[in-house]
Amino acid sequence: TGRVGRFLPKVGKTIPVHRDSLETVDSPLVIQRWFGHHGYNKTGADLTKMLDLPFDSTHEVTIGVLEGGNGEEGTLFGDRRRPTFYSHLKNYWELGDASGLEWGISHLLGSKDTRSSNSVSVIGTDLTYTHRFDENVALKLQGEAYNQNRRDTQYEIADETTGDISFNDLDGNLWGGYGLADLRFHPQWSTGFRWDWVETVDRAVDSVNNAEVAYSGYLTFYQSEFARWRAQVTHFEPTESSE
Repeated sequence: TGRVGRFLPKVGKTIPVHRDSLETVDSPLVIQRWFGHHGYNKTGADLTKMLDLPFDSTHEVTIGVLEGGNGEEGTLFGDRRRPTFYSHLKNYWELGDASGLEWGISHLLGSKDTRSSNSVSVIGTDLTYTHRFDENVALKLQGEAYNQNRRDTQYEIADETTGDISFNDLDGNLWGGYGLADLRFHPQWSTGFRWDWVETVDRAVDSVNNAEVAYSGYLTFYQSEFARWRAQVTHFEPTESSE
């Protein structure tokens, strides 16, 4: 199958899903900080093919090209005029009548600014385990991890006396990820917990700890097929400054 137009690319488990279909109120921090607060909806084209392999499992590969840039307030890529290339491999195994395991690998290649092409490389992996205890009770365990390598990533330093600007290299190898546990314990009720950890691209020069951490707990009431109510509490720990 193929797609041309504006769509959510098949990268990981959270990016391809519209926000109103997530288990939580918001997207994981790594998605918000790197790809954009309101998702990574881009114009492009991709192709998806099921692989006919002699295994008792399902395998699907996707390759595509997208316009450059990020979603709103994203920091991963730069200029929109330089395209981003991506690929994803999805693997699924049935572990019995009530359980399933999905494992995916994603890769993105794009630009961080107008002066360089293919200077940002991202590798991601996702793992999802589902188990249905009965028709009303189900458990979902999901996690994603991303690593980005940024060539010549720099930050500016202004001399307090002269005002001169100098540039220092940053560690261009950054990590981010999350883990989620969701329990549907009633036809109309579910609860869960999500842990987030992400190293930010635009972190402060004097940052002691360049990672943001968050812990979120939530409770969802499914009023109907078309309406739900959700309460979520998040404890957020920002980057630490030396000052």
